Amino acid sequence: MNWNRLYGLRSYLKSSLWVVPLIAVPLALVVSRLLHVLDARLGWSLLDFGAAGAQQLSLLDREIERIFIYREDLALAQIVDAQGLGGHSGKVSHLK
Repeated sequence: MNWNRLYGLRSYLKSSLWVVPLIAVPLALVVSRLLHVLDARLGWSLLDFGAAGAQQLSLLDREIERIFIYREDLALAQIVDAQGLGGHSGKVSHLK
């Protein structure tokens, strides 16, 4: 294979939008299946919600949808806060 054909192929693959999903989708399916097997073997329970906990979460979700009128506000309210601060920085302001 000539260097110009190899360069053209490499350039085409770099600029193509279908290459990453072609690799990522099967990889995600395999990783998901492996995590399910690992979960079953180790007996992980992240939040350990039972039926009552799931019902409470469903009720909370419906209440949030009822409170927020605009879709944008609802989307922002449903974003999970990684630090659990709810948008609060943790710093106390002493402004009077």
